Amino acid sequence: MKHGFSILRCAVKLHQKEDRLFLSEKIIHWLKLQVSIFLEQTADELSAALPVAMENVSGILQELLMQLDSSHNKDVELIEQEATESRFLLSSLTGEADWIVAREGQEDGITTCYKHVDGSSLYSVRVQGVVEEPLFNVISIFFEADLYPQWVPTMDRAYELKRLSRYRKLAQFSYKLPWPLARRDIFCYGYGVDIAEQNAILVVVRSVDGSYGDIQIPEPDPGTVRMDVKYAGFLFRAIDKSTTHVSVISCTDPKMSVPYFLQNYGLKKVAHRILLTVRKFASSVAGSEYEERMNSDKYVYDDLRRRCRYFADPLVTFEGAESE
Repeated sequence: MKHGFSILRCAVKLHQKEDRLFLSEKIIHWLKLQVSIFLEQTADELSAALPVAMENVSGILQELLMQLDSSHNKDVELIEQEATESRFLLSSLTGEADWIVAREGQEDGITTCYKHVDGSSLYSVRVQGVVEEPLFNVISIFFEADLYPQWVPTMDRAYELKRLSRYRKLAQFSYKLPWPLARRDIFCYGYGVDIAEQNAILVVVRSVDGSYGDIQIPEPDPGTVRMDVKYAGFLFRAIDKSTTHVSVISCTDPKMSVPYFLQNYGLKKVAHRILLTVRKFASSVAGSEYEERMNSDKYVYDDLRRRCRYFADPLVTFEGAESE
């Protein structure tokens, strides 16, 4: 029985410290199933033989079941919430259903797709392509949130409010748009999901407003409009030791009406440039600020090197989150 609580703590630690979200979820579901089966199929038999002892056992197992219930355990609630949104995002990043191709780059190999989000006026945009650089270099470009203004169009400010764990953080991004449009910003919560069995790392991003736990989210500056990121993220897959496939997705409410001709222009002429810029920066890591951070932030980058060495095995195939 004590082992049950220990297994639960292990599952939470796998999520919070090792970023093995799907594995944590599976352990919790397995443990919940084992306890339920024992109470349903074995309790009556033991109760007849050892009524006092079984009463104590039953009470402990009921307490364990309560701790495994997301409505009573915030850690379990977060695991189940993030597993659901990660599975949805992974499906959107890898699936083909309902996506419309806006640009298929014959020369640069970068594809831009979009689809309408049911029940809203929003569109989801997806950009995919190959970066001829190691996974480790590519991920470093996306990990250093405060350096985004160096490569994200119109973004001129970025900072981390708080790093919650090794691969989990709160960050703010601000965009200076052409006159007469007001400045925009977003406040996001992002986290990484290690999908080691599939050679991949998934990053999930969504807006937060008001507060996150006991952390207060600052109000936007006067004259700044806060956008709403319904969902966004990145999927990195190591093809081999020196090649990475990157998928980027975003469904964001800009808090303004965007004419169709501007949406069309952005999809066909602008969105793919994100990966073009990532290719440039990932090929120039040596001697850059990114390399300085790799050398100084051992807590993150030593761990990331270990994971990326595993992902570079060409015998491991990518099949989707459900195989974990």
